[in-house]
Amino acid sequence: LKDALPDGLTALDYAEASDQDTYTVLKSFAEENDLTSIGDLSKVTTPVTIGAAPEFEQRPYGPAAATQVYGVDPATVAAAVQGGADVSQQLLEQHWDKIFFTGSTSVGRIYGEVAGRTLTPVTLELGGKSPCIVAADANLEVAAKRIAWGKAVNAGQSCVAPDYVLVERSVREPFVKALREAWTAMLGAEIIKSPDYGRIINERHYRRLKALMAHGTVTVGGATDDATRFLEPTVLEDVSPDSPLMQDEIFGPLLPLLAVESVE
Repeated sequence: LKDALPDGLTALDYAEASDQDTYTVLKSFAEENDLTSIGDLSKVTTPVTIGAAPEFEQRPYGPAAATQVYGVDPATVAAAVQGGADVSQQLLEQHWDKIFFTGSTSVGRIYGEVAGRTLTPVTLELGGKSPCIVAADANLEVAAKRIAWGKAVNAGQSCVAPDYVLVERSVREPFVKALREAWTAMLGAEIIKSPDYGRIINERHYRRLKALMAHGTVTVGGATDDATRFLEPTVLEDVSPDSPLMQDEIFGPLLPLLAVESVE
């Protein structure tokens, strides 16, 4: 990052040297614990390369990931602040030139309201539903591998994880079989023993996900371990469109599968 700044100055030096070019940014992570994604880091590098002194808030759910992200001499690039709602409130009371927020819709409304009071530009990256559509003429093996991988990364705790699948009824059975085989190939027959599969970030989200499992029929996976917050990649069928599974972002390894007559 230093190489991108004039005369090799750090971001903080550059911001202090020229008030005209100073641009302070608040980037707030809420429920996320996958803090090393390109999407999130791009919000760091963009203001830094224009001579900004960004400041960050990060919730206490992922301190290990935060250490990795901010291990690049944070004193010269950013101020990393860990805390909960009280810290968020204090930071929001400060003046910012730009606010980024990643998290739930309910908390995003608070950030949007506060930013609106001072007409501060704000970007809200909120929870949503990311469907996958599997047509009858799709390559089922390839589709299953890609969807299985997306749902297994960080145990489904990713903003871009597949949230649910719409599959044409004529290929539902072979597709479900391909999903099962894909997870086994990636993570082994006993996924709980895999060194490559994560755990749910905290007890609250683990309990939330376990409760969601009651709103469908488990056809793949379903194993859990309360002691380690392990939740196996799980396919859920017989899911109502009005189910809680279909209302909010799942943010976990549960994959509702809805059979439809056609992609039309």
